[in-house]
Amino acid sequence: MIKIFGRILATAMVMMVLTLSVYAQRGGQNQTPEQRAEQQTERMKSNLGLDDKQAEQVKAINMKYLEKQKELKGDHDAMMKMNEEKNAELKQVLTEAQYQKQMELQKKRMEQKQGKQEMQKQGKKGKKDKSERKQKGKVSTDEG
Repeated sequence: MIKIFGRILATAMVMMVLTLSVYAQRGGQNQTPEQRAEQQTERMKSNLGLDDKQAEQVKAINMKYLEKQKELKGDHDAMMKMNEEKNAELKQVLTEAQYQKQMELQKKRMEQKQGKQEMQKQGKKGKKDKSERKQKGKVSTDEG
């Protein structure tokens, strides 16, 4: 009886950890712009070694552009222009080395995002191909 209870408890704990990790991976989906700006700034502070003054300035920039981002959702060209403006402002605050590192990190994040999007497209295509094969299979067996 105790062994069964222990297994049930262990299973419940594993499920809880998995649920929390999935929730954590979703990141900024349900966060306010202020929370997202704080999170971005902390990540930049850690990755780039920002001092307190820089962190304060970077947070203001992050906040400004997160607010704009809500308005431009879906307009790819406007988002790209906004990103260029943000990078120009960041360049004024960061040292040359910090700015270069930020650009490298930004490039890596974009590549990862594009990779995920490609995988999602392939996954959808795979599902579509599979359903098409099933349909063709049904048609050919109905005819035969």
